Amino acid sequence: VRFLLRSAMADAAKRSAKQLPVDTQRNLLYSTFANSGNLREDCVAAAMNDLLAQDFSGIRDLPAFEQMVAASTRNLFARSQQVMALLEDCMGWTAKIRSQLTPSLMGWASGNLADIKAHLERLIYPGFLAETPAPLLANLPRYLKALHLRQERALQDPVKDQARMLELQPFNAALAALHSKAADSNRSLAFRLDVEELNVQVFAQELALKGAVSRKRLAKQLAELT
Repeated sequence: VRFLLRSAMADAAKRSAKQLPVDTQRNLLYSTFANSGNLREDCVAAAMNDLLAQDFSGIRDLPAFEQMVAASTRNLFARSQQVMALLEDCMGWTAKIRSQLTPSLMGWASGNLADIKAHLERLIYPGFLAETPAPLLANLPRYLKALHLRQERALQDPVKDQARMLELQPFNAALAALHSKAADSNRSLAFRLDVEELNVQVFAQELALKGAVSRKRLAKQLAELT
């Protein structure tokens, strides 16, 4: 169903990309963050991913499919605009993080900043907007804000940050390896979401969602993935 829906919405995707209000300056700014294609197409692709992430098990006949195509087509442009707003938020936090990746004192918190940079590159990379699964993309501004808070605190107290970093290292290393393989199963996505949430929970607790992420659960998820 997802493949058919994507094909049926191809023309609507092209129209939405043309209609998105993107000036040259914003497009150039985006290229410094993602170094990828065209901002309009990427926003529409992310919006399409979000629309395709819903449950289609109830579609069993042609009228139901055509109804879904019509509804998704109507929502595509508005969702693309929402993605662009989310992207603006992400670019703002990314710029703040990048501006503080070089310590003011030689060697000060260098290991901490290297880990923060690796985490940032796991979230923001060429093609991230279209490639990041919809549930993760929706939380991306919060993850980046949490990473920025971690960075500010690490520069003030790198020893405390390093202790937390080492505590999470097995999960973050596993997630980095998983990301490099472009794994996209439901189990791998659940693991990615939980690891990112654990990072928020440990480094920026005030931004964490209700309900703690269990390290025991993460260890079990990791065992199932390897």
